[in-house]
Amino acid sequence: MSTIDLIEIIRKEGCRNVNPSFFIAEITKSYPNTELKFNTMDIYTEQIYYTMWVKFMCEGVNTEVAGERLHFHHVKLSPLVVGDKVLIKVLDDKSILIIDKVVR
Repeated sequence: MSTIDLIEIIRKEGCRNVNPSFFIAEITKSYPNTELKFNTMDIYTEQIYYTMWVKFMCEGVNTEVAGERLHFHHVKLSPLVVGDKVLIKVLDDKSILIIDKVVR
C-alpha cells in the first residue's frame, strides 16, 4: 500500500465520522416563546437554551455606575424575531443552544 492509498483511507474514515458542530436555523416564533425551523424539523420553546449573550440581546442588560453620579443604563439590542437566522448547536437528541443571531 502506498502513502497515497493510506491518505485516501484516512480521508474517507474522517469524513464518515465527523458531523458539523454548528447549524443555521430560522426563527418561526419570536422571543420569549421562541420556536425554530431547522431543515424540516420544528424546534419548540421547551427544547431551546440560550447563551447569556442571546439572553442579554433579547431582554436587555442593566448597567450601574457607582460613585457621586450614580446612574443606570438599560441596554437592549435586537431581540429574536420571526425570520431571523440564528447559529445553533445541538446539545442532545432533545435540545439545542442558540449561540447568536446571524446578520449580514
